[in-house]
Amino acid sequence: MRENYQAIAWAELIILLLPCGLDATADWALGVGMGKQSIIVGNPGAGVCCPTHLWADVFSGSIDDVIQRLG
Repeated sequence: MRENYQAIAWAELIILLLPCGLDATADWALGVGMGKQSIIVGNPGAGVCCPTHLWADVFSGSIDDVIQRLG
């Protein structure tokens, strides 16, 4: 847990890959709370609606789009 916090504090960018579990979403939200740039890649899954996903700077359905954007 401490290692995750340290890695998130060190990072400039947080990427959340969907679908994922609550722990990954919590780590991503911590990064957002720290003011980190954030990207969500993928689809949350059928019937899943998470308002916190609206906090992302970028929401993309494809990792290729993200790589191109970062390139």
